[in-house]
Amino acid sequence: MSSLRKRSVSALFPLPLVSEVRKRLPPNGRSRRRIANRAAVVQLQNAMVLFLNFEAAGRRREYSRAVGPTTPAQQRALAGIADAAKAMLCPEVLRGSLKTLGLGRGKIAAGWDSLAAIRHSVRLLETDTAHRQYRVSVPLGVAAGAAADEAVDVDIQRVKLPEQAATVHLERFLTEPTVRESFLHPSTLADTTKEPFTGRVCDRVPRAERAAFLRALDRAGMLAAMRAPLGKRSGFFAVRKQWDPERRVWMLRLILDRRARNAEEARVEPEEDTVPHGTCFLEMHLGPDEELRVFATDLPQWYYRIAVSAERAASNCFTTAEDGGEYRDTAAVQALLAEEGKPDDAEVGDVVFGLATLAMGDHNATTYAQCGHVQLLREAGAMPAECMMTYRGVPPAGKVHEGVVIDDHAVAAAVPRRGWKRSAAGQRARELHEAGRRAYEAIGVPDVAAKRQDGLRTAVVWGCELQGSRGRAGGPRTRRAALAALTLALCSSRVSTPELLGRVLGLWTDLLLYRRVVYAVLSAAYQFLHRYRDEPQTARTLTGPV
Repeated sequence: MSSLRKRSVSALFPLPLVSEVRKRLPPNGRSRRRIANRAAVVQLQNAMVLFLNFEAAGRRREYSRAVGPTTPAQQRALAGIADAAKAMLCPEVLRGSLKTLGLGRGKIAAGWDSLAAIRHSVRLLETDTAHRQYRVSVPLGVAAGAAADEAVDVDIQRVKLPEQAATVHLERFLTEPTVRESFLHPSTLADTTKEPFTGRVCDRVPRAERAAFLRALDRAGMLAAMRAPLGKRSGFFAVRKQWDPERRVWMLRLILDRRARNAEEARVEPEEDTVPHGTCFLEMHLGPDEELRVFATDLPQWYYRIAVSAERAASNCFTTAEDGGEYRDTAAVQALLAEEGKPDDAEVGDVVFGLATLAMGDHNATTYAQCGHVQLLREAGAMPAECMMTYRGVPPAGKVHEGVVIDDHAVAAAVPRRGWKRSAAGQRARELHEAGRRAYEAIGVPDVAAKRQDGLRTAVVWGCELQGSRGRAGGPRTRRAALAALTLALCSSRVSTPELLGRVLGLWTDLLLYRRVVYAVLSAAYQFLHRYRDEPQTARTLTGPV
């Protein structure tokens, strides 16, 4: 009797490896790409097989047998692995270099920079030494330049400001009295029981460029002038927002370091929970002849389009006293003189400047933006209770699900694969989508046409990639591939700082929300971080289980 017959038909581990593609690559052409893509799929399948065998063997180095006879259980598992590998290596992943994938806001790129700094600063151990120290981490010293500083200097030329900001009076859409009152009058949020902020304000606007920075905000309608601030002064810094391939630079996002003022204010908790998450799509169930269609819109620069009261602008103060005469030509100073009943040529005196819009950095800003957006859509006929998704709520029972996350509105519908546009779910989803677009046009903030998704089968919503034809939801595949490449490079180096390892694990945390059982795989890595939490910048060898 063969060894395979002696095994149970349900035997699963160890899984056999998939046969490699051994055909020589042509010098160029479609055949080269086709063979290379097939080889990449096989390599990814084998990586999954090796990982699963490693886990099944108790995280010990076990031999994975080559291709051979398989049990029915293994055949089903290998078929699922092959399907996942082919889906993962989508055209967006295959087109570019792994280091250019999933750049997003620069966190993965920062991981590559830190890893390069660690490699440059320390000498890696020899293979035999690393093998002998498989379960012991050896400190190698502090790695210079490995720590990431997400805050960068403000370069106003790389910040995209709205042509006209502060045009939406959000208070009319804030229906809960406490939320509305705190939005208009932040002084009502004073909380003397909170610990005061004792750190240093992060102000990364170069002094030589401060005048140009203030005038740029003024031209966009984002600047307010006042005589005195409300609370402690804030500061502006920038973070990476998006890579611009044409200019070959990172575009920046402005952040107001409002920690000092936040420490004086209570958090606003609305009575109604309206916030969903990408994992809410996992609650949708598709029938055998159904697929998912997605409609989504994105409000451009939503925070900056929201006008705030004079009192809230004073709480967003970000400068010390300035000579107002130097800025007499700005609309902000002219508005201050008019409010005080002074002529245009009157002496201005000292002024301070604040942000006249909702601030990224205000710990209550997400509450105001979320509540206002939901009510705006409801008044236009969208966001009915029977379709509304929330992270902590009961999933909708019907075929159409709808939700809002700050500035992103999405509608997803389970529809027939054929004739979906004529189906009741498809028509209802389009009605809700168009109601949202009408609401945006009514307040003068049309959605971004380039980001609009109109009945797509594959779409990214709230950081979740939906594959409607396959019935899959998870982190964007380009981001997963980029993070997997960074993680593989980190493990291959066998050296990291706890700080870098913690950042990489943090990036995985969001992705694994869609497959929570995989968190168990990270137990050794979390134990490593806990053990060396007091030495965040010390480069150490990684143990085998990590």
